[in-house]
Amino acid sequence: MKLLKLDYIFFLIIFIFSLLFSSELFLHAGRPATFDANIHISTITQFGDVLKSGEFPVVWLNNFANYGLPTGMYTHQVSNYLGGFINIFLQ
Repeated sequence: MKLLKLDYIFFLIIFIFSLLFSSELFLHAGRPATFDANIHISTITQFGDVLKSGEFPVVWLNNFANYGLPTGMYTHQVSNYLGGFINIFLQ
C-alpha cells in the first residue's frame, strides 16, 4: 500500500508534538520520568516488609499515607510482589 503525502504530514506533526511533550525529560537532568515514582518505591518497600513478616497475600499496608490502606487489593500486583521479594533479598 502506497503512503499518501498526507500520511507523511500527519506523521511529521505527531513526531513534532511528541518531541515537544517529552523534551523536558531530556533537557532537565535529574527529574523523574513519573510524578509518582516515590509512591511506587515506598509501596514496594512496604510490600517487602509485609512479605518478610510472613503475610501472603498482602492486603493491608500500615504505613501507607500515614494511616494504612488495603493497598494490596488494588495496586499493581505483579510489580509490587516482585519488587517486594527483591527488596527482601537486598536488605
